[in-house]
This record gives sequence, C-alpha cells and structure tokens, in this order.
Amino acid sequence: MCSFKTKTIVSALLLIMTGQASSAVLTPDDMSMINKSQAIMAAAAEGDAPDWLKTYDAEKSVENNGSGWKKWNPVAEKIAQNSNDFVTKSIAKTYGVIGDERNKIHTLPSTVRADSPLKKGEELYYFISFSESEKEIKEIMQAAADADARIILRGMRPQDKYVNQTSYAINVMGKDIRPVPKVAIDPRLFKVFKITKAPMMVYRKGDKYVVGSGITTTNWFLNKSREVKENYKTLGNLSPTKPIVEKDLIEEIKSRVAKIDWEAKRKKAMDHYFEKLPSFYLPPAQVDKTYEIDPRVRFNKDVRTKAGKLLAKKDSVVNPMDYFPGKTLNLFVFNPQSNMQKAVVKQQMKLTKGENALLVTGIDKEKGLNSIRDISDEMGLQVYLLQERMIKRFQLQHSPSKVVLGNGKITITEYGTRSQNIALDDLKMIEIEDAQLINKKG
Repeated sequence: MCSFKTKTIVSALLLIMTGQASSAVLTPDDMSMINKSQAIMAAAAEGDAPDWLKTYDAEKSVENNGSGWKKWNPVAEKIAQNSNDFVTKSIAKTYGVIGDERNKIHTLPSTVRADSPLKKGEELYYFISFSESEKEIKEIMQAAADADARIILRGMRPQDKYVNQTSYAINVMGKDIRPVPKVAIDPRLFKVFKITKAPMMVYRKGDKYVVGSGITTTNWFLNKSREVKENYKTLGNLSPTKPIVEKDLIEEIKSRVAKIDWEAKRKKAMDHYFEKLPSFYLPPAQVDKTYEIDPRVRFNKDVRTKAGKLLAKKDSVVNPMDYFPGKTLNLFVFNPQSNMQKAVVKQQMKLTKGENALLVTGIDKEKGLNSIRDISDEMGLQVYLLQERMIKRFQLQHSPSKVVLGNGKITITEYGTRSQNIALDDLKMIEIEDAQLINKKG
C-alpha cells in the first residue's frame, strides 16, 4: 500500500498539475475513499431514516440510553425556557435528568398576551385527547385561545403514522379560531402533572399547581386556583372525562426505533452507495504502446497563499514534477474482471521501481465492499476506483495501463494481448510450482 508520505507528495503534486481547474487528478479523498466509505454509508443510512422521524420539526427532548439521560431525537414541540421553574424541575425529576442536562429541557414560553385573564407568572394548560368529539375539542381550543392558555396532547392520533398528520388534523380544527390557539405535543407534561384522562385543566404559578378533571369556565377555574394556599390541590371532577387514546410520543418513538432492522438499513445504504459508483470502459489494449503527456501547467491567474504570498504568476508555466526529484509513483489501471489484465499488473508491480497504486475501472456492484476487499486481497495491495478526471488528465485509452509519475514527466504504458498472455502463463506456472512445493512439504 502507498505510504502516507508518498500519498501526500502525489496528492500535492497532482493538485498542482491541474492548475486552476476545480478538480485535481488524484486528491487525498481519492486515495482514502474506501477507508472513508463506511462513514459515508453511515450518513446515507441516517438520511434513510423513516419519515416519521424526519418530518417533525421540534426541539430535542431526553431519553435514557442506559448510561445516563441524553438528548433524544426530535419528538416534541418547543415547550420550555426557564430552567429553574417548577415544570423544568419536575420534568428533570420525572425523567431522571441530572446536572447540566437540565439546561437542555425547554417548555412553552410563559409570556401571555396583554388581554389574557392570566396574571404575571400564571400558566393555564388544557390537556386533551382525540377520544373527545371534534365539537368538544374545538370548544376547548377556543377557550384556550381566548385565555392564551396552552393545549397539550400526549402523542399522535391512533390512526396516524406521522406526527404531521396529527398536526394537520389540529390545524384543520382550529383554522377558524382566533386568536390562533397554542397547541403542543408533549407527553412529559402528562407525566409531570399526572394526567390520566381528558380533558383536564391545570393552573400553575411558581411551585403551586391546581388540577381539575374535566372542563369548566376559565374565570371560575382561575379564581378557585388562586384561592388555593397549598402547593398542590385537585378541584375534583369538573365535567365528564374520557380515556386518553394517544400513546406517549416518546415511548412510541422508542418502540418504533426498537423495531427497525438497522442491519438491513445499513446494507440498503451500502448497496445504494455502490450502485451509484461509476464504472468506466477502457477497451482492452491489443499491442504494447508507450506515450508521454506534457505535465506542465499554465496558470490562468495569480496564485497566492492565504497569507498573500505569491506562488505563481498568471500565464506562468510550471512543471510540478520538478518539485519532487527522485520520487516515482506507478498508477496501474486495469479491469478487475480480466484475469489477463490482473496477471500483467501483478507482474509489472514486481518489476517497477517506486510506489505502486492500483486503480480499477469498476467493481462487482452486487458484492459491493466485498468486491473491493476481494480484489485488494488478490492483488496484495489496496485498490481504488478510477475517476473520470484521471482518464482525461492522463489521456487513458486502453487497459491495462501503467501511468508513471516521475523524472519530471508522465509516461503511460499500455500492455497488449501478447504481454497479458505471457504474464498469465507465468502466473499459472508460479502457482503450479507453489502447489508442488506445498505437496512436497506435506
């Protein structure tokens, strides 16, 4: 495999060779593409996340990952902001959040409109469920909008697959209600206030909160709540209630995540990655042929370092090969499906001086990464995929070819059918001799 030193020299050399072109002949990314492919595939797998996990635009919540509470995936609307208030501390206690993680918990802003019946520091919550009728929900939405109170759902409607579907249903119900009601999905508040049925009303000011089962008029509920001296009190049953039909959204997401076949997702992402990789057809060389290409570069504008130092003037002609005396790199380009081409490359790798690098015109996309590994193992050296810009820059016409970068020039050698056959026969003879030697030792 090419040494780090050689990779660095060759990458810099070939980048200079392209002058002011936007792409280099062989960049560090080219040389490390396979090593980085797993990271690329991981990103692709993430991009292939299910829609229900991607379409909900919200702040991050919390989850227990076994080693401590950490930030969850987006699961609930923005519902917090004062890290020292009662709700935040209650959520922290309910979900086991400790230390700095408390600062990551958010609740709905506590500011209210000037015409709201709520006084400074007071909050009013309506907890609802789709087990109620549309008429009941609309009435609660109007009452909450008039008071500038918050409407809280525990999760998605039972028939919905995506959070956006539930959001749309709420928007349709409230499209004619003014002021616009404030609705959020936050199962954490259901746990904090111990909400087990719907509808329910909750009044909070500081560490005091008052709960009522069912619905009553806003003014009556506020007046009764303000009279309460204890930190907690229930006003009993205010009206009929129904079971909550929505599942806890956080628990729902955990359940869905647990059911995902991540190995299948990884394989799908990897297969998709390799399906997109290009393959290039270079006609098999028929005869041996050697030619040179001009490595010199003409700069179409001044080139400077970030510090402003002039590296090259406009219209100057530079041979970057001159900056690396005594360094040689051999790039072997071949079709890995051809035993003849592989044989001549193996032969020439032993005969050439300098560092060797292998570039294949394509891979078996069904095998994907295994194809690259198999070829690399067979050749005894890591292989990389040929890039279109290399074909153009080196003016490659056939395969197998050897591109030699060194001695101030670029030389391309094509190996024809005769050379390939001789190399294949020699390789077979070596394999026979090795097998006989093993049998003798056995």
